[in-house]
Amino acid sequence: MRYFLFILANALLFIRPSELIAELYAVEIYRYVILACLVVSLPIVLRQITLRFAGVPPILTCVVLLLPAVFLSGLSHGNFDLIQDTVIEYGKILVYFFLLISLVDDTTKLRQFLGWIGVFCAAVTLIAVLRYHTDLNIGAAPTKTLGADGKGIMHGTYVVDQIRDLNTGELVSVNRMCGTGIFNDPNDFALVLVTAIPLCIFFLTDPARKSLRPFWFVLLLLFAYALFLTSSRGGFLAMLAGLATLFHLRYGAMKSLLLGAVVLPVLLVVFAGRMTTFSPEEGTGMARIQLWNDGLFIFQQSPIIGVGVENFRQFSRHVAHNSFIHGYAEMGLLGGTLFVGAFYFALKGLYDLRQHQTPESENAPSIDPELHRLHPYLIAMLVAYTVGICFLSRNYIVPTYMMLGLALVYMRLRATLAEPAAAPAWSRFVWPQLAGVSGGVLIASFAFVRLFAK
Repeated sequence: MRYFLFILANALLFIRPSELIAELYAVEIYRYVILACLVVSLPIVLRQITLRFAGVPPILTCVVLLLPAVFLSGLSHGNFDLIQDTVIEYGKILVYFFLLISLVDDTTKLRQFLGWIGVFCAAVTLIAVLRYHTDLNIGAAPTKTLGADGKGIMHGTYVVDQIRDLNTGELVSVNRMCGTGIFNDPNDFALVLVTAIPLCIFFLTDPARKSLRPFWFVLLLLFAYALFLTSSRGGFLAMLAGLATLFHLRYGAMKSLLLGAVVLPVLLVVFAGRMTTFSPEEGTGMARIQLWNDGLFIFQQSPIIGVGVENFRQFSRHVAHNSFIHGYAEMGLLGGTLFVGAFYFALKGLYDLRQHQTPESENAPSIDPELHRLHPYLIAMLVAYTVGICFLSRNYIVPTYMMLGLALVYMRLRATLAEPAAAPAWSRFVWPQLAGVSGGVLIASFAFVRLFAK
């Protein structure tokens, strides 16, 4: 019952009934289901969040401590109604995160959960593609009009952007497909697709379930086609990062370079257009860098606790379009370091496990073969998502913490197998190390924007 309710909550997160039935637009079915799941799972949740697994990095600690960071950041503007709203909203995210790490507690459930996520992504993608090609009016979709800069028409189905044709030099319109619900933006939708692609390849290459390979192959083509329709440059870079990670972990450095030399030109041809046209001098490339510069300037106004969650646009025309810079600006060093730390621990913790990926070796006789096979695909998903949020401000949405939760679940499952040195040894030097990583991220961000911002 508990696991069923959690899967149902994820279904409602991806496929919102209000997108299909306009009369349900104001009914928050997801909230009721996730709360019901929490009520029936509370004893398990309380037990799981207090457990400590040897060698597993403190991702949970970073995620939990973000709650007081959200509260403290609000003190800078003194709007206690906004503080209450932001704390409650982040509390909802914590509920999801706790349920994920508590209910997905074995390899079978992890595989089932990933399979359902793949199916839910496919459903959202199919709806988006049908809407895009048939102009189907599903639900109460939002509408935006063309701004003075010629950007950002949103019809719920697609966004119209103006880009410069490389041959003629003239501005041409590009329709960029949107998803539905919380993915009703081309870049958000691309973020879903670039994580779904490695997941799809994982199931496509399953040697034990060859009969399902045609199904996953069709979904892989669907995800790739939908990504093309989003025309998201950040999505394209995230996909390249995810595939490069997957190739490196599966085939090693030399084979990956040879494979990349073949695959990259094909991808550049297949996705040719806005997605493969990059320029830091003009267009959205320069606009992004200017917003990052704004974010770092805002960070300097309140460097310790930040200017407050949901308060960035009081100082800038847009959000930072970089989740890490956005975190520093709104939550200061405290919250920004914790957010960076959660991803640092997740990525480094998973990557360090690559040294123990041979189930037949004498050093790791107890590795579950399915966990062993999942490892490179899960890292590829997390890398793709991390690169994607470098171009989006997505600090306070459930999918961000779903990715962190999946990394934590995987490392906990590996730790329970009692492998010798199965994960990196995190000592009392963890937090100074995290401070160093946070400082490095800030220095690199300042150096980059100073070099390219105009």
